[in-house]
Amino acid sequence: MKIRVFKTPSKANPNRVHIGIPDALKLDTAITEIQLTQTEVLSAPSSIADLARSPIVLPNKPINAFQNVGVSDLAAGYKMVGTIKGAVSSLQPPLEIEEVVIPDGFDHLDDISTWHVYNYNSAFNLSDNDFSILPGDKNLPVDINYELIVKGNRFLVKHDQPIDEIAIYYRRVYKNSELEAFWIPLTALSKTSNEFEFPFFGNYDIRIVPMHSSKQLASFKEYRVSYKEEQAFNWSAIQLGPDSYQVRMEGILGSTITQLEIFENEKRLKTMALQADQNGRIETSFVVFGISDSRRPILTFKYYRAAGTFKSLVNTEKHSLFPTKAIEPISIKVDRLSNNSFELFINDPFKLLYSAVNTISPFEGSGWQKAIQSQKYMAFVSINRYQDGLVTDYGYYPVNVTSGNEPNFLSNPPFTQEVTKVNDGFAFVFEDTKKFREIKDLSDPNLEKKIAYEFRLIYWTTGIQECLNSGVDYIFTKEKSVLIKNKRRVYKHSYSVWKEEHPVRKYENRIPVDVEYAYLMQHMTHGKSPEGYVLSSSPSPTVETTNVLLESQGWRVLYFYSKKDDEIQTFPYSLFSINIPPSSQLTINKIRVFIE
Repeated sequence: MKIRVFKTPSKANPNRVHIGIPDALKLDTAITEIQLTQTEVLSAPSSIADLARSPIVLPNKPINAFQNVGVSDLAAGYKMVGTIKGAVSSLQPPLEIEEVVIPDGFDHLDDISTWHVYNYNSAFNLSDNDFSILPGDKNLPVDINYELIVKGNRFLVKHDQPIDEIAIYYRRVYKNSELEAFWIPLTALSKTSNEFEFPFFGNYDIRIVPMHSSKQLASFKEYRVSYKEEQAFNWSAIQLGPDSYQVRMEGILGSTITQLEIFENEKRLKTMALQADQNGRIETSFVVFGISDSRRPILTFKYYRAAGTFKSLVNTEKHSLFPTKAIEPISIKVDRLSNNSFELFINDPFKLLYSAVNTISPFEGSGWQKAIQSQKYMAFVSINRYQDGLVTDYGYYPVNVTSGNEPNFLSNPPFTQEVTKVNDGFAFVFEDTKKFREIKDLSDPNLEKKIAYEFRLIYWTTGIQECLNSGVDYIFTKEKSVLIKNKRRVYKHSYSVWKEEHPVRKYENRIPVDVEYAYLMQHMTHGKSPEGYVLSSSPSPTVETTNVLLESQGWRVLYFYSKKDDEIQTFPYSLFSINIPPSSQLTINKIRVFIE
């Protein structure tokens, strides 16, 4: 007779085994128990001392011989030895042992988290077929209590176990139902975390979702909140050229103001008629030309109530401008493809931009050193979004590309990967998408108000970039040819890249801060081109998608030892993953999967 030892370890007990008892032993009333011991498996002897070594024997608890399955332990490096006990001869030989290794694809119930068991059981319970729920249902997180507490614009949560945190989502409520927004992740709170202050104005739906071990439970609650928007008047001035700015005015102006005059040093630059809507709100933009090239131009805004040839002064404001002077023969041109998609053209007629052979370590090696000493340029595109007088900084991104027939960006900016050569430059596309804003942690635009995008180039030399990368000044010996008494002479001097090529020195002839203070970002603020593009647009609501990716991972078996049935229970199941687009995750209530 033989018994089978099933190697069924779990993460909690890696030495656990199950003993399968044959009917010949189980039905023999004279046999009451099976005595088990673990005997060390010795390796082949390699010396005389090894021949004298005795294996270590570890006694195990005996198991009941009347059961179908017994539970015991078997450590690595040992083998199991079993003998029968009872009203039988003490000279019975040891039982024959057959070790069975559970194959891949079998998952022990103890190694599956409560969350997965809950979902697995729910899948059986909610299906159309007559499946029974798996064992262990008493430990399932089926009773969930949670609530959102709203105090003004402050959010708090309360919840019971097994919930460990509450995920909070929001979406704006629009008058036009066709513009209904999708759910946007806001934050996650727990009983022990601090309260959260809601940062937006307007009408919003709030959805709270209970979470267990970073996984969403099959429940959610929704609330409606309303916060009155502050009625303010805002304006911004965006430089378009050395002497021109686009002025944008948005907000509550009032119905009494109908005219604006703009002055600089008593010189009138612009007269503009203003017309607010019935609520006193205005959204307008216009260009002011003829602004001086002083370091800090000051404009005087005079607001009038005008009627025919008569006008009266209502208010006077003074505003400072911060012009940029980084003029280089590297230019940008922008065309709008759609509301949130733009094609950018970079023109480099004199081949001043640094261009590496490939994208593998572009800022190292002899080619990079040569570019530094020949003063090649790095160029960056700065992108800003303007709406309701507020500026959202989208960041700045390098646009240097490789020198091959099919150019690629030297780094990975958030543009389309396709770069097209165009005459003396190249073109690519930027699209303001939901995914881009999530990656950059940017707020979404208000779908009820107009927006504008600003595109501008920022320059500095490859030498300045090397200083930024290394944190130290790049100094090399430079030769200069001069005439002394009609004879040409060459003298050498130490050349500091940071002091000589910094945008502050190059464009404003001032001494820059040392490289250790590069975090002040003077190289960026003074390296901006005065030539910019501002394109007005209407925000497009993100189109929700129901595209669902179903990925099959094959068949598996869930198994465990049932004391009630005294058997190893096995449940085959098909394992697959369902990936849902972020824009639809929380708007889909249920996905039904059918096996054909």
